[in-house]
Amino acid sequence: MRTAFALARTLPLSLLVTLCIAAAPQTATAQSRDYSTYGVFDVVPSDLVAKAFAQPYGRALATQFSDALVEIADPACLKTKGLTSEKLADRARALLLERGVYMLQRTETFLDRAAFKSYLQARLGRDGVAEFERLHTDPAVKAYLAADEPAKLAFFAEYVLENVRRYVMITRVAVKRPFTPLEAPIPSIEALNPTPQVNAKLKEMRANDMSGALARYREMTAMAQKPYRDAMKMDVAMKFGPGELLARPGKNNRDLYDELVTLCVAKAQ
Repeated sequence: MRTAFALARTLPLSLLVTLCIAAAPQTATAQSRDYSTYGVFDVVPSDLVAKAFAQPYGRALATQFSDALVEIADPACLKTKGLTSEKLADRARALLLERGVYMLQRTETFLDRAAFKSYLQARLGRDGVAEFERLHTDPAVKAYLAADEPAKLAFFAEYVLENVRRYVMITRVAVKRPFTPLEAPIPSIEALNPTPQVNAKLKEMRANDMSGALARYREMTAMAQKPYRDAMKMDVAMKFGPGELLARPGKNNRDLYDELVTLCVAKAQ
């Protein structure tokens, strides 16, 4: 197991954009957009994760995860600890939300915000930055972002599960079912993903926007990506694998594994 945890530290990080820039989950590519400038300075991780797993798609993903843990739990261990399947499922869902918050809190530290503002001004100019800020209050842009919210929440729910799944695989916890439709088809869950409907709605909104605000917003958002990438503290980010991202404050990459042991789904090492 020591080898597995050492490997977890050295695996390349799939950076979120707080958050999604380099090798992001497939959904971001499929949507032809990322979320790096969607409120990068005012995202509250606990609120974002709670909302992501409160919507129907997120709830289905959380249930899939909890069912996966219940399926492999050691019955004798559960009996010893007085854990029923229902209690284990509840703790698994709580684990998912808690660890998702830790992950987002850590990815936020990878961005040098002062550098981002400086690079953005160099890219857009002082007037351009002011225009970009004004665009965020434009009625058409606000409606566009509101329409995109369900897809954004679906993305973050998948992102949390993707990292938990990667960690579980690295530490060789023998789960038997996929966590998300990104791994294998799960028609009942895929049917709840709002992203296709959101994409269609956004396309319609762009086609019907006569003000030009949406086109300009999208143009400036694309221009902001290089300053965002340049402001990422990659020397810091590369020290984090899934284990470090998902650990509680002050804990190392064994932390999540130790919790899985207490839940009777992993063997003590």
